[in-house]
Amino acid sequence: MKVVKKIVQIIMAFFLSILILANFLMVLVSQTVLQKEYVLAKVEEVGYEEKIQTDLKNGFENYQYQSGLPASVFENLYTRSSLQADIYCVVNAIYENEEVQVNSEEVRTKLEANIQQYLSENQIVLKEAQLQNIQDFENIIVNVYENRVNSVADYLDTIQKVLQKVKEIAKIAQIGLIVTLAVFLLIGLVAQMREPSEFVNQLAIALLSSGVILILLQKIIHQEIDIQHILLLNQSFSDFVKYILFDLMNEINFYGMVFAIVGFCGIIWSRCRAAK
Repeated sequence: MKVVKKIVQIIMAFFLSILILANFLMVLVSQTVLQKEYVLAKVEEVGYEEKIQTDLKNGFENYQYQSGLPASVFENLYTRSSLQADIYCVVNAIYENEEVQVNSEEVRTKLEANIQQYLSENQIVLKEAQLQNIQDFENIIVNVYENRVNSVADYLDTIQKVLQKVKEIAKIAQIGLIVTLAVFLLIGLVAQMREPSEFVNQLAIALLSSGVILILLQKIIHQEIDIQHILLLNQSFSDFVKYILFDLMNEINFYGMVFAIVGFCGIIWSRCRAAK
């Protein structure tokens, strides 16, 4: 009878470990990458706006050399607040399933004003063909701005659809996992009502196992996936993705340690309690 009871306890501890792991990972994903507020917070933390500014500067310089226009023409084409608003607009569009409304016309207006000022100061009169070239040049610079700010433009529709689907599945899965975990805990508590220390020991073993698995999972991901050299779309976006991935890895490692410590302490407490 004791052997059967021990086997049942091991099975319960195993399923509890799986449920604790699944609940934790589901909550982690739901409260981070599936939340617009989390991504916006990381935009601030990683200095994404400054990285985009560097990309824009490099992009403008490439065309400056080709055009022969002075650097002053490419200065102050956008304000920091307008760039920040456009970045937020892209993030909001992804999570709210909306179209992106990047304010690139401000760039066009300021670029045109800078060019006209340069022509006026140097008393340069353009012919009709040259005016058309200037118009084409303005379109190119506006495209540079739009492509750097909205680097996911070509994949926006796919990202929105996948994200919405994942959010729907995650919502249902989270409820199901929480209910299942609660049922298992209730069954374990009822089964060990006469020996509460055994229930605590069983739960502590599950927590310790979950913690160890999380720590190992974090280490395996670091070893098997070269996060540091991930390249997606452009360097700024890649750095942002890497920052989030490292943040998630740190969360997994931290809570893995917390689960392991709490589980270990629970096992010691329950054993001391049973020995009395």
